[in-house]
Amino acid sequence: MEQKEIEVKKLKKEIETLEKVQNNLQQRKEDFRDMQKQLEEKLEELEDKTDLKDYLEGFDKEFETHTAKRIKETPLLISLFNEFVQEIYQPSPVYKKAIKIKSEIMEEMKKTFTKEQLELVEKYQFCEDRISDDMIEQAFIYGYAMNDELKYEAIRKYQNKIMNGDEKNERI
Repeated sequence: MEQKEIEVKKLKKEIETLEKVQNNLQQRKEDFRDMQKQLEEKLEELEDKTDLKDYLEGFDKEFETHTAKRIKETPLLISLFNEFVQEIYQPSPVYKKAIKIKSEIMEEMKKTFTKEQLELVEKYQFCEDRISDDMIEQAFIYGYAMNDELKYEAIRKYQNKIMNGDEKNERI
């Protein structure tokens, strides 16, 4: 009888331990959800604050120009960028290969990760994608601003030659 009581106590203790672990995991899961919500709110706040004017001001500061004052049709520029990305861009072979490898890696991860781990990876990837989108958008805006700045400088530099009818500079 004593042996049975010892085993019962041992099993009850194991059950208590498992319940504590389960409660701990549940708490960690709730903590992760709270952290996710906070990160999503911060990301949304950042996305709302970043706009074309920020990019142009950054360009002006970096290159000591005044393109933000000259470029007035900024909504058109963002629309042009979005149209370019969605309609014109054709994925390169490098892009296609990277996507294929990424998909294969994700399939392998799905086999070994828990549901929570996969959710974290997906959230991480969302943030990485948003960072990449932001960098691409900024590069596009900088390219446009650089074009505007070069045009402005060329006109300033060669304005007299154009006004005087110098045929060599007709294309400017």
